[in-house]
Amino acid sequence: MNDLLTLAAQVREHYIKALLASFAEFKNAYSPSALEVMFELQRQKSLPYRLYRADMAANVNGEAKLQEVNPSTHLSFEPFKLDTGSGLVAAVHPVVWNDVGIKTDVRLPDSEIEAWAMQWLDMDDHHDQDENELQGVIHSISRDDTGDEGTELTIDFGSAPVEALNDLISVLRKSGVSYITIHSGSLQ
Repeated sequence: MNDLLTLAAQVREHYIKALLASFAEFKNAYSPSALEVMFELQRQKSLPYRLYRADMAANVNGEAKLQEVNPSTHLSFEPFKLDTGSGLVAAVHPVVWNDVGIKTDVRLPDSEIEAWAMQWLDMDDHHDQDENELQGVIHSISRDDTGDEGTELTIDFGSAPVEALNDLISVLRKSGVSYITIHSGSLQ
C-alpha cells in the first residue's frame, strides 16, 4: 500500500505544481480571483455529485471566468498490481490527479461513498488553506453503476492530500470490494 501512496504523492505533486503555475498567470490577468471555487450544478443526482469546485475563478466585468488545469504531461509508469491489504487488490495504471477513475468489482453503497465525498468536498469550507491558498479538497466526483457488477468513480482530487485516496480505499475495503482498477480516462 505504501507504494501506491508514494506514487499518488508524486502524481499529486505534479498536478499541484501545474495548478499553482496556472493560477499565478490567471491571478495576474484577472482580479479579483480565487482558487477552488465551489458551485452546485443543476442535476437530478445526490448532492456530492452536484458539487463542483472550479480550479480557479474570477469576476470579469460582472461575469464569471473559470479555468481548469489539465497538465499536458503526466508521470509515466508501467501498470502494476498491488495488494493493498485486507484482501483488496489494485490494478494501477498511469493516472493524473485531477482525473482518477476507480472501478470496483462490486456495486458500492451510496451512503458510505457520499459521506466520504462530502468530507473531502468540504462544502462549508472548514478546511484551512495552506500557504498556497489551497484547501486540501477534492473538486468533483461522479459515479457510474454497472448493475450488480460494480461501480466506477471518477474523482478530481484537486488539492486533496493523498490521505483522501487512502481514506477512500478504506471505505472500499469496508464495503466488501476485493478488486479495483485505478486509471485515468483522459490518458486512454
